Amino acid sequence: GSEELSRFAGGVSELIPEPAAGISPVTAAEKGLENGDWVNIELDNHTIETSIKVIEGMADHVLLIPMGLDGFPSVIRNKSVVIKKADT
Repeated sequence: GSEELSRFAGGVSELIPEPAAGISPVTAAEKGLENGDWVNIELDNHTIETSIKVIEGMADHVLLIPMGLDGFPSVIRNKSVVIKKADT
């Protein structure tokens, strides 16, 4: 179905990739990150842990956060976020 919770249904959930935050190659290099690294992203009083996807052609100093991550609004503009490599 097209319901927003259908992604949790058996079969469908197996086809959906894990969410990842997107950054440009320049921003990744500045932060010492590589594709697939796990990071903690802090915004206001919320922190999420997710992997990084380095995206060619993406604007520098922009963070692409998948919509619907717990604790994060669907649209974030002109906010400062902190990205730290997660302890593994």
